[in-house]
Amino acid sequence: MGAYQMLKGAHYLSHILVTMLLAWIGFLLIQRLILKREDWRGEEAGRLQSGFKDQIDS
Repeated sequence: MGAYQMLKGAHYLSHILVTMLLAWIGFLLIQRLILKREDWRGEEAGRLQSGFKDQIDS
């Protein structure tokens, strides 16, 4: 998509790269927040998952 827009003259390479970088940073921040949230609930979540496995196995 970015290459097509550049060929049309609608975007510059720098705009595409900056947008890509911002999207990548946004993704990394969201991923970090999700992983941090899992770590915060880590022990309880682990106990719940093991209890669920026990119910399935029996």
